Amino acid sequence: MSEDSEGAVEVCAPTEGSVEPHGRIGVRLEPARAEVFVSLPSALATYPAVLAAHDAVSSWLQRNGSPLSGPARKISYPGARGPATGELTTDVAYPHVCGGACATLPTAAWPDDRWTERHRT
Repeated sequence: MSEDSEGAVEVCAPTEGSVEPHGRIGVRLEPARAEVFVSLPSALATYPAVLAAHDAVSSWLQRNGSPLSGPARKISYPGARGPATGELTTDVAYPHVCGGACATLPTAAWPDDRWTERHRT
């Protein structure tokens, strides 16, 4: 999606216990996966500032030949206090096929230590 193209947006929420699909609400289990992500304070997590994070992550994946294994995600931290604290509130994450790309992580894709790669389970 961009200013020039339309696309679907999916909103997901973690749950505990049993959840059943109902109406337009679906349920799916997410498998463990590798993700490359950057963590952002709220001031950089909104449009259009968040586009720089998407560009940095997707560019690194392309440069390192690491194919996507699912859609890009913007993950908000539950309980984040917001802009007044300057704390990190959001991850921009791209699931990918790890391969050799996980052996060497970028040092200059993002201007500070918010850039990393991780495995979620």
